[in-house]
Amino acid sequence: MSELPQPPSFLLLCSTGRAGSTLTMRILSQHQDVMVRDRFPYETRFRQYAEAGALNGSVSVSQAPEPHGPVAYAPCQGEDQEAIEWIREQGARHAPSAGAALAFYKHLADAQDKTTPRWIAEKAIGIKLSTHLLETDPQCRALFLFRDPRDVYFSMKAFNRKAPYSSGFGETNGNEAMFRSIVYSWRRFTQLRQAFPGRIYRCNYESITAGRAAYFQRLFEWLGVRNDLPYLRQMLRQALERDPLTEHHSTTESAEQSIGRWQTEADDQDRALFLSFASDIAAMGYDV
Repeated sequence: MSELPQPPSFLLLCSTGRAGSTLTMRILSQHQDVMVRDRFPYETRFRQYAEAGALNGSVSVSQAPEPHGPVAYAPCQGEDQEAIEWIREQGARHAPSAGAALAFYKHLADAQDKTTPRWIAEKAIGIKLSTHLLETDPQCRALFLFRDPRDVYFSMKAFNRKAPYSSGFGETNGNEAMFRSIVYSWRRFTQLRQAFPGRIYRCNYESITAGRAAYFQRLFEWLGVRNDLPYLRQMLRQALERDPLTEHHSTTESAEQSIGRWQTEADDQDRALFLSFASDIAAMGYDV
């Protein structure tokens, strides 16, 4: 196994849900300076599994809000057994958190022919572990994606109907609880961004969709990695190709069609619910 010349930094991808995180991870995975476990829809979290194990005395993270069960695309499980077994094996030779995870990423770096990655990107499990990692690892950064919570609400509902498994976007506690969880995730990550100035990059789904090349050029500049437009456009062409994986993951024909979907899908009860969170919606930058 080749040694990475210097330990890569960790990038946590945080999201309100249905805000472009899977597409972003797909594009990140193609960058020569970014390591991603290349398994759609990118729900593997080696660093966070290991960190949870160090904190809880167990590698198990079954309580994490992740999808479970068989799906139409590559397996997406709450616990990645390959990662867990690797971390357990490495535990005797490495620190229980960052060291074990980095050992696995060195293994992946050989397979992906990425010998000098600057960043390792993972979708974040949640606010508590993200806070812990930002507090204990000064090199760790986070990317926070959000979108109009009314569109998130209907996108989650559509995804729940489409997915042949429990998607993690729970409706069992009712519509109000579901919408509140979307808004509260934005509140919590906004507070986290204020607590770690300069280390959390925030962007909304609407801006990403309106100008993907410009968005990723700014993001990669923030990460200090290659961001010239010809390189980015090639990455985007590959990432935006429609295939069975993305077809199953999408709930509209295009990302553009999903913007403002709430205006045609909301009934009177939905609109009343949204109005009860009018101040939050306005604070996020959307018209009420």
